[in-house]
Order: sequence, then C-alpha cells, then structure tokens
Amino acid sequence: MKKIYLLLIISLLIWGGTTNSYAKYTLNCTAKVLHIEYFDENPSETKPATLSGKILTENLQGHYSLVTLYKNSDINHEQPILQIETNQDGTFCFENVEKGVYDIVVSKEIYLNYTVLAIKLRPGRNVVLDDYLLIAGDFEAPFGNITIYDWNAILRNRYKPLTEANKLFDINCDGLIDKLDSDIVYKNYLKSEEIVEWQK
Repeated sequence: MKKIYLLLIISLLIWGGTTNSYAKYTLNCTAKVLHIEYFDENPSETKPATLSGKILTENLQGHYSLVTLYKNSDINHEQPILQIETNQDGTFCFENVEKGVYDIVVSKEIYLNYTVLAIKLRPGRNVVLDDYLLIAGDFEAPFGNITIYDWNAILRNRYKPLTEANKLFDINCDGLIDKLDSDIVYKNYLKSEEIVEWQK
C-alpha cells in the first residue's frame, strides 16, 4: 500500500510540473486520504481577487445583512467601494476586487456592527473569512453596545401582540415576542461592537 501512495505522489508532482500549477499535498496515514490543493505559480498582477465569508444572525427566516467594503486607508469608512446583501444562508462574495488592503463592515438593524480590518487581497487569490454570528439586541441609544436600556426595551414588549411598531423585538422572527427573544438580549448584555484585524 505504501508503494501505491509513493507512486501516486510522484505521478502528481510530475504532472504538476507540466502545467502552470503546482501541487501542495498532505497525506493522512490513518484515513488514507490524499488531499491536493492547486495554486497558480505566477498569478497575473492584474488578475482580480475575491473576498467571501458567512455572516449569521438570530433570524430563523434568513441570515440577511449588509456587507460594505472599504479601502483600509479610508480610516473613517466614508467612501464605500462596494456593498452587497448576504444570501439567505448568510454567505457573501465580493468578486473582481483589485489587489490591495481592505476593511469590511457588516451591519443590520438591531444588531451590533462587525468590522474586519486590513484584509490583504493579492492578485488571483480567494480570501475566505471566518463565519461570524452578529450580536443582536441593540434597540435603544446609546448604540454600539447592549445596555440596560436594550434589556428594559425587550422586557416592555415581551408577550405583547406583534405589531408594525414592535416587530423588531421579535429577534428570531418566529411571530412572537417571548422569552426566546429576551434570552438573546440577556446573552448579549454588555457586549460591544467587535472590531478585529485580519490575521491570515
């Protein structure tokens, strides 16, 4: 069996050498699985990059939110480059992005913003951000934190009939303002907007 794996790896290396790609392989001896990834050796300096990820919410009907792309040099985030809405499952993808350093800001009503700074996009690369669950319950000023004012607001509306005026308190969108919603605010009590720097 070891001879078969050795021949397979040698064959892949030879085959990879005849193209513009090379193989990066790892061998799991326990599961006997050969995992191969291909990378462009010389990506064009003008070839665009992609940036994707998945943003989750407490909404049972769909994980919709807005993701805005900024140049990292735009410190105050005043000039958005692109803005897209996530898909129902929370996924998003910015395509055909020029190489550079970018920030993203994720926003949604009654949720705290989530910001990722200094994402480095290189030509021809696909950067995938870690999944993130937005923090819900930001109903009342001061915004940007889950405070006692937000907790009192959900308690005032808990178990009341759902109307146009109070529908935002139905955080999980199940048609009721109940303990499930107030538990979300309790879980997030005293949390603040998250601003993180890209680590990869």
